[in-house]
Amino acid sequence: LHGRGQPPEFLHELAQRLDVPGLRWIAPSAEGRSWYPHPFLDPSPENATALERALEVVTDAVDSARASGFDRVAVLGFSQGACTLAHLLLTRDVVVDGAVLFTGGYVGAAELAPGAVVTRQAVPVLLRSVDDDPWVPLHRMASTSALLVGAGAHLDVLVEPGSEHVITDRAVADARVMLARLRDGGDRDG
Repeated sequence: LHGRGQPPEFLHELAQRLDVPGLRWIAPSAEGRSWYPHPFLDPSPENATALERALEVVTDAVDSARASGFDRVAVLGFSQGACTLAHLLLTRDVVVDGAVLFTGGYVGAAELAPGAVVTRQAVPVLLRSVDDDPWVPLHRMASTSALLVGAGAHLDVLVEPGSEHVITDRAVADARVMLARLRDGGDRDG
């Protein structure tokens, strides 16, 4: 999933940058290039309504991939797309075999209660960001990480030095390894 304001071409360029042969990409595009209208920590009802629509889009894409015969399905997003996917992983019972979250945390002002989080037993989740990202504060990334671990996900998290809202070369390299492992049928424990 793309970030706020990013054109569909962003994901095409990211797929080329990741350079993992043999993957099929499904890249839904948000209406108006935004999955929800306000910053992800905003408590607005407009965000909640738009987020529900975004979660349906992702769920439909995952279901469509499974119905098309794909054995393994992973989700990947940057910024607003990663926030949407973090929220999906924590609150929806959608079966995925892995997730790559480039700079994201679950959506909303309120903390998610651990009892409201779905189980993600042994699902590998790669979470990458920089320590001074201007849009996604570390405290939300930390609370998202704690909830994913509590849900049973195998979390690989790295925060690099920096203040630009970008996907670093290290993050791309790490995601490449994870996606290649999933492509090759690596187990969910790996």
